[in-house]
Amino acid sequence: MSAAPKASFTERWPELFEGLGEREVSATVRALSSMGEGGWEVGFEEVKALTDVSRGALSRDGYVEWARARAHTLATGED
Repeated sequence: MSAAPKASFTERWPELFEGLGEREVSATVRALSSMGEGGWEVGFEEVKALTDVSRGALSRDGYVEWARARAHTLATGED
């Protein structure tokens, strides 16, 4: 992975990465980069959700629920 995606996420939303160790930051950035490569438009909400998982504020099951709801919202345009 190049440094560009990491810099992009961590520089754009540094407050979301506060308190995370290098290992958590690296894993989160890899996941976000994979999402982008898979066609998902990665924005603030996606970064926040994954950093919340990394810090333990959101469970993995909670993340799956969030991701399903987010995909539905994006697909249907509903809020």
